[in-house]
Amino acid sequence: MSQRWLVLVAMTGSLSMILLDQTVVTVALPSMSRELGLSAGGEQWVVNAYVLAMAALVALGGKLGDRLGGVTTFRIGVTVFFLASLACGFAPATDLGEAWIIAARVLQGAGAALMTPVSAALVIGAFSVAERGRAMAVYAGISQVFLAVGPLLGGVLTEAVSWRTVFWLNVPVGVAALVLVHVAHPADVRTDGARITAAPVAGLVLGVAATVLAVQQAGTWGWTSPATAGLLAVGLVLLGAFVVAQLRSPSPLVDVRLLGRRAFLADVVVLGLVQFGLLAVILYSSIYLQVLLGMSPMLAGVCALPLIVAIAAAAQLGGRWYDAAGVRPRC
Repeated sequence: MSQRWLVLVAMTGSLSMILLDQTVVTVALPSMSRELGLSAGGEQWVVNAYVLAMAALVALGGKLGDRLGGVTTFRIGVTVFFLASLACGFAPATDLGEAWIIAARVLQGAGAALMTPVSAALVIGAFSVAERGRAMAVYAGISQVFLAVGPLLGGVLTEAVSWRTVFWLNVPVGVAALVLVHVAHPADVRTDGARITAAPVAGLVLGVAATVLAVQQAGTWGWTSPATAGLLAVGLVLLGAFVVAQLRSPSPLVDVRLLGRRAFLADVVVLGLVQFGLLAVILYSSIYLQVLLGMSPMLAGVCALPLIVAIAAAAQLGGRWYDAAGVRPRC
């Protein structure tokens, strides 16, 4: 019993670290920009590089979990993530600073992509069916709290110490997660026959990267510019070819057939919309409060606090309700 709760604590800490890094940087961005001399595009890519790398590589992270084992993949991901966090904090205040921190953010995203799919699988595997709702409520609910508390924490660290501590905070969390996994020693399950080939990986990574990059840069380049249209077309063609190839593959990198199940498709759509809305609100409200309303980083973070109580309470209520009544409660 104690071992499964150690697994839950380790996985919750890792997901919290991943989500926290999406928002904690936003309030530190103005201070970071002044010290490193970031351009307007550089400021955008400090945020975008992390999300883009994670989106492009998360499917590969899940497949590596099948191939190498969830625990092994998780350990690799955590190590990459906190080493990249160290590199972010040591970005030099020279002409090299912008390229340095964007590259380090890409590595952070890669580490997060390795951790995200296997951490949820490890939590589910550690608990019985009757307890999974409560366990996932802790795993997802507490992590969502850190997504919302990121601006406040980033503001406190930026004002009290330095923007660099926003990244160094990940180091003790990552080390603690590795220690807890070592002590709990969950089963490192591998899937027989799981194969990874270069072509589908390249197609997915390049397709997602090109599509997301086109959407991200459309505000700068313009939606009607040849660069935006060309990049978007390349991305969509690559993704279309990837889907067709996966439908024919006996061991797909992404089992797109699952989207044919209405329950699974509904879950993916709802979760995607929730994450999109929550991240957008926290990210842009933090910038708005500081840049346009002139608030300090700490005060901007305080203004995000009303989200936290509602998220934490609803997640715990939802998890217990699920354990008691299932997905569709009977009247």
